Formats: sequence, structure tokens, C-alpha cells
Amino acid sequence: MRRFAGTVLFAVFLSYIQAFGGELKIAVVDFQRMFMSYLKREDLQKDLDARKEKMNKELASIEKELKAKRSDLEVLKPGTKEYRELQAKVIELETLLEVTRRNFQAQLEQEQRRHMQNLLNDLDRELQKYAKEKGIDLIISRYIADPRLARPLFIALYSRPDLDVTDELIQRVNDAYRKQKEKKNITR
Repeated sequence: MRRFAGTVLFAVFLSYIQAFGGELKIAVVDFQRMFMSYLKREDLQKDLDARKEKMNKELASIEKELKAKRSDLEVLKPGTKEYRELQAKVIELETLLEVTRRNFQAQLEQEQRRHMQNLLNDLDRELQKYAKEKGIDLIISRYIADPRLARPLFIALYSRPDLDVTDELIQRVNDAYRKQKEKKNITR
């Protein structure tokens, strides 16, 4: 029902624009494909993976030390001074491991959100720039991904193939990214 109502409202909007505002220039983009094809996304993911690997090595080092201390603890007699001191060190390492794991997870999540926002801002900027250059009044996404649904939610059920500007936009964002990357490499 909502989908039908949204479609009707959109149709009324288009009719109004055409009746009073002249010709409306529309384009359609597959935003998900555009996002997934953006080269910067791949580079940021590689950086994130490298950082995650470094963090995992640090966690593995703490786990190795913890395992060694636990092993040493097994050979000591419970209740002795050495046992209590080593037991305190084991508890300290367990705490360090858990705190470090939580901190790393929070850092990765924050970095992932920052990367996602950065990518979306880049794509939005390029969409707006493209629309202004081409005199496009409205760009419609072919569909949006909705995590609550098992499938994408289609916005444009049909559009003429000549209205789809996805490939052109992918080329533009990747060209702009390559230039930006070259500029950074030259200044280093």
C-alpha cells in the first residue's frame, strides 16, 4: 500500500512539474553498483583489512603471553606467594586482552563508519556535479538496499535504458579518484 501511495505521489509530482515547470530532465542510477564499483572503496577496504590484521597480531601476542602464564601457573602450588603473584598477572593479562579487543573493535567500527560516510559524500558530490553539468533535474536510484528485506526495494520499476547514467558516473568517480591518488603520489 505504501509503495502504491508513493508511486501515485511521485506521478502527481511529475505531472505537476511537467504542467507548470516545463520539461523535466530525469536520470536513473544504480547506486549500489556505483558504490561497489568505486575504486576508493576497494582501497579503503584494503587499508581497513591491513589495520585489522595488525590488531589481530597484537591480540595474538597478548593471547600467547596469557597462555604461557596460565601454563606456568599450573605447575605452581596453589596458595603460595609465587602462585598468587602469577595468578594476578594472569588476571591482568585477561583484562588487558578483553579491553584491547573491545577497543580494537570500537576503532574498526568507527573507522568503517568514517570510510562509509567519506565514500557516500564523494558519490553524492559527483552526482550533484554531474546533474548540474548535464542540466538534470532529478536523479532516481534504481533501487535501494533495505537490510530488513531479503531483496532490494525498487524505486524505479522501469526506465528507458538511455536514462541510466550509472556507467558514466562510475567512470567519473573513478577518474576523479585516480587523479586525486596521482596528485597525492606526486606530492609525496
